[in-house]
Amino acid sequence: MEVTVTIPDSLHKQVDSLACQQEKSYSALVVEALQDLVEAAGKSGQADMNGPQWLNLSDEEITNSLNEFAAEHDTSLDPGLDSAQKRALEDEWEWD
Repeated sequence: MEVTVTIPDSLHKQVDSLACQQEKSYSALVVEALQDLVEAAGKSGQADMNGPQWLNLSDEEITNSLNEFAAEHDTSLDPGLDSAQKRALEDEWEWD
């Protein structure tokens, strides 16, 4: 099934970059992420909750989830983006 969704440009760029890093198509990565989300909701017994699951998480649970994700995935900034960001801010900051 083909579906059209609107997402922020910044998220689109991050997904596109991650798909390239993992040598997957954009669509395959989005499908995988959605499958993981649905599976996680089912395992936690929260598949029928009103609203997104993360709305009911404590700050500590969110931090733990983000730390688990970071431990399993490359969360480093794309070198090209890092360089562009530094050039854009070089007048305001001194880099080590």
